[in-house]
Amino acid sequence: MAWDPVGIQLSAWFRTPLGRLLAEAERDAVRQLIGDEAGGHVVQFAGHGEAPPLEVPSAWHVAAVPGPAVEVVAHPDALPLRARSVDVLVLLHALEWSAEPCAVLRQAAQILAPEGRLVVVGFNPASLWGLERAMPRQRHSGPPGGRYFPARRVRDWCTLLGLEPLPGRTVFFRPPFSRQDVQRRLLPLERLGGRLLPWSGGVHVLVSRKRVAGLRPPGVARDSRLPAFPRPIPGACHTRWSRLAAARDAGDPSHTL
Repeated sequence: MAWDPVGIQLSAWFRTPLGRLLAEAERDAVRQLIGDEAGGHVVQFAGHGEAPPLEVPSAWHVAAVPGPAVEVVAHPDALPLRARSVDVLVLLHALEWSAEPCAVLRQAAQILAPEGRLVVVGFNPASLWGLERAMPRQRHSGPPGGRYFPARRVRDWCTLLGLEPLPGRTVFFRPPFSRQDVQRRLLPLERLGGRLLPWSGGVHVLVSRKRVAGLRPPGVARDSRLPAFPRPIPGACHTRWSRLAAARDAGDPSHTL
């Protein structure tokens, strides 16, 4: 199993006030970056299950651990998705707690459709969050465990898999202080950091595009089927899948699995 069980602790951390604040910043950044691509098949994978949904009508929410908005529970290197079926895949902290981050990215490259976008959200070691984590203390405000990967390394991995890097960004320039009143007072750092040190946000949001020439010419309709395999997934949350399967079995042609 490539998913490190220690990473489940991230779920509890994202329920803290600081975790919720960070999750909202991540969601807003991702929604701005995917832009017009949100009209296709969008899959959001969260390594913790607590991230707010992207609020995109076509988005599916997959996670490594159950959560209130999770529709399918799966490991990031074994996502139950067809090859070349996803237009936008968002990986929220799927690399830091994985024993094999390259396997996660390799799976992502396989399930992306030609010209599909991969968005990787991860903690930035070149930030105040990375500095706080490196301090010799037993207790930190950031999430426990995991590994923070430099943006350059993640981009190199994506390039080797045939994914072309696109402009991304970093978010949350405030230090990881747990107190909400301190976070409110430090809010001006968001604008200042974004202008003076745009690479130094606590989380980087990296975007890549799957470049495959000749597979999807302009004007050719894409496969309209849902990306998930048409069968139950062991250990999964099947609420949405069950509704679609019931409609299919009843002969409703508008629900094709």
